[in-house]
Amino acid sequence: MDAGNIWAATNFPMEGETKSHLYRVKVAQGAVDCIKQVLKNFSVPDYQPEPLDYSNPHIRGIWRNSLKQKQRSINWPQDTTEIIVRKIRSADSQPGLLDSFFGKAMYLYGAYPDNTLTVPSFLLEKLLLNEMELFVVVLLTERFGYQFLN
Repeated sequence: MDAGNIWAATNFPMEGETKSHLYRVKVAQGAVDCIKQVLKNFSVPDYQPEPLDYSNPHIRGIWRNSLKQKQRSINWPQDTTEIIVRKIRSADSQPGLLDSFFGKAMYLYGAYPDNTLTVPSFLLEKLLLNEMELFVVVLLTERFGYQFLN
């Protein structure tokens, strides 16, 4: 929810997509829908926008401060694979989620589970398997592989 009067609103489901996909597709379409609604409202002579009132039960949004890198940091031994992917997706594209592997700082983004990888039981909790120009694969104790596009 933004601050100020409400000229139009739309809802859409968030189903685990990346932040960039969410903005490019669902938020963009929602913005177009809202602009159409506002233009239609302007044709009503006495139209007044709805005041933002969080005590109103019809107001579903809440104010959220932007997250800092530290608040999104991954706790590799404790976070589940779902939480890790959600944290990375919350910082998707620019700049990505800051982490380090073997002392090398890098931004992580484009994370998704890959259940096709087989993981030997002797691997550590966080093991960098392969770093190439395009991706880094990280294996977790839950035996899921994650590909982070670089």
